Amino acid sequence: MADFNLKLTQGGTVLLAKALSQQQLKFKYISLGSGVGAGNPEDATGFVNKVIDLPLTKYTRLDTSAIIEAVLQYNAVPQGFTWTELGVIAIDPDTQEEILYMYDYVDIGEVIPPASAATQIEKQIRISTYLSNAANVTAMIDESLVYIQKSDIGKPNGIAPLNEDGVVDIEHGGFGGKTAQEALYNLGAKPNDNLLINPNFAINQHGKDTYNNNDYEVTPCFDGWFLAFNISITKNGQGNIVLTNSGDTDAYLIQKIENPIFNENITFSIIANDKLYSVSTIMSPTDPQPAYYYPPFGRISIAFDVRQIVNILLKPGQSITLPTSKGPVAKLEHGKKQTLASTLADGTLISLEKKPIYSIEILKCQRFLQILSAQSDWSCIGYAECDGSTNFVASIILANQMRVFPSIKFSGLVVNNIKIMDLQPGQMNYTILKLQ
Repeated sequence: MADFNLKLTQGGTVLLAKALSQQQLKFKYISLGSGVGAGNPEDATGFVNKVIDLPLTKYTRLDTSAIIEAVLQYNAVPQGFTWTELGVIAIDPDTQEEILYMYDYVDIGEVIPPASAATQIEKQIRISTYLSNAANVTAMIDESLVYIQKSDIGKPNGIAPLNEDGVVDIEHGGFGGKTAQEALYNLGAKPNDNLLINPNFAINQHGKDTYNNNDYEVTPCFDGWFLAFNISITKNGQGNIVLTNSGDTDAYLIQKIENPIFNENITFSIIANDKLYSVSTIMSPTDPQPAYYYPPFGRISIAFDVRQIVNILLKPGQSITLPTSKGPVAKLEHGKKQTLASTLADGTLISLEKKPIYSIEILKCQRFLQILSAQSDWSCIGYAECDGSTNFVASIILANQMRVFPSIKFSGLVVNNIKIMDLQPGQMNYTILKLQ
């Protein structure tokens, strides 16, 4: 910057005298010029060759002086010039005319390159002026033009910097998050507990990469999850889960909930094809109405009626990817808002869930063998194959619930999650053969 030594002009002296008599002194511009000065700066009434008026971006009043600031944007001077004149413009309170308040010129100026050749974006200009005890001094500042000095960023009493996501980091007093949910999580406010088991499909005690269901049974696959109808589930080479409905009817991925949640808000959410989908409801124990949400691939739902399930429905021929390699992709939780993930403005998902601890999840997935033997007279309950000889179906009341009292499975026909094999009319002994 050229070595200017600004002087109070005669016009500026008049304005200062008015300010000392309680009239208003209002600064408007810092102006730059390229003219060749002549005579005393105090006698100047205008620029020899004014190039640009810079709106003020900051005004700081001290005891008997003030600092006014402006920013020269290099793209505002496309032709470039040699900066030899500097002045401050103020407003006459009586006439509202623009008055050259302070001024100076130099013989050897600073070259301001054209925008096409500039190697920097802007130049900060500060000017200090003596005001004596003038009380009513202001500056005209357009708030949209207020700039932050680079030297103030990250410094005490300065400005906190933004990180690469455009937010203030926690170490600089910010929240480090682009959304309220993400900010709360960063500050240690834990998201709601996940009521699902194996939400990232990491537990796979059956040991297969692909599971298929080609009939009307509910088939177990990755621990805690079940397939219904013509659907397959595969862990691909990227470690993600791919669901495919190859049939001509709706197909489902299901998890059965151990304890229904009635008379309070409950939310189920899923990340599929890198999009977040969520459905919330309040279930009534007397009139439970399932909640449905219809994303492009079909439906996600909560149903705490006799089914007690959450599920993801695929339409015939559809396929979706669950990005489990990035963490949990499904969540059932208390409350009416999901805390599975946060969606940024560009559509990027930020997971709010921590990766489940494998040992804890595998304990949740355990099933216990329960052997039952009994003698009883069975009565037909109207199943289609009830012919009095084989595949005779009976109802059995058991207290089994998932995890607390794990569910059980027979080979044979399904009745209330129980399968019975080779059941004959009359008295008989039976044994549970298989569990899931």
